[in-house]
Amino acid sequence: MLYPESFLSTPDLAQNRSRYPEFSRAYDARQLAYVRSILQSLPLFHSSRSSLKTIEPSSNMMNEGNSNRNSYALDISLGLQQYVFFNWGMPDWSQYGPHMYAVDPRVLLLPQTVATPWDISAIAGLTDIELPYSQLSRKAQQRIQHDYYGMMLTGADWFEFIARRVIDSVHAGNPVYELRNGGVGMGEIKFPGIVGSEWIKNDYSGREQLEKVYYPSLYALGFAYEGSEQARREMVELGRTRMTDPTPEELGIDYVQAASIWNSIRG
Repeated sequence: MLYPESFLSTPDLAQNRSRYPEFSRAYDARQLAYVRSILQSLPLFHSSRSSLKTIEPSSNMMNEGNSNRNSYALDISLGLQQYVFFNWGMPDWSQYGPHMYAVDPRVLLLPQTVATPWDISAIAGLTDIELPYSQLSRKAQQRIQHDYYGMMLTGADWFEFIARRVIDSVHAGNPVYELRNGGVGMGEIKFPGIVGSEWIKNDYSGREQLEKVYYPSLYALGFAYEGSEQARREMVELGRTRMTDPTPEELGIDYVQAASIWNSIRG
């Protein structure tokens, strides 16, 4: 990971594990192995305004006319423009473009990959991301140190953290594991350099393709888009009319079968 000289101390990614209580709790080894096998099929997503053959960091696209560059002054001062960013499980269709590339989740397990719970803009705020790190207030710098770099994990450790969260969700009685727009809750995944075409598995161009093709594939893994789950609760349980997202039944999903994916963990 790159950091601005003299501003930041290098984060101890191994030590950061101690800030996640899941790593201090005991989990059944067979359950962990089962969840890992499923997570290995849950793609990463990178959204773009244009068609891509490879996915490159913003540092390769710094000319002003390139519509795919998404780096702010704060990103550049921290060296983040040299990374490609991914959501896990669900794309973010709100701001980065209509092309949503599904990428092999094994990128997460590469030794160069790191992950944080949040994008840095969620910590710094929309005003501070326009400033380099050296010009931020001391309070803002401390927040970045503590909540961004202090929560950063290796990609492999993040994979293990999410596996434990899935088990906790199943034990809490949830029929499927819900994913939010942009993969919120699944972290921001960061890989340094170019992601080659061999890692790109699909291009979902538009929300309709997601609904018809990707959402059903999520249920086959025991996952679901939260919008569909909310629609199901409103239509099936409360008798309301669909607003935006399709219910799993409208997608042709056998809900009992989808929920059964986690039966071996429920006990």
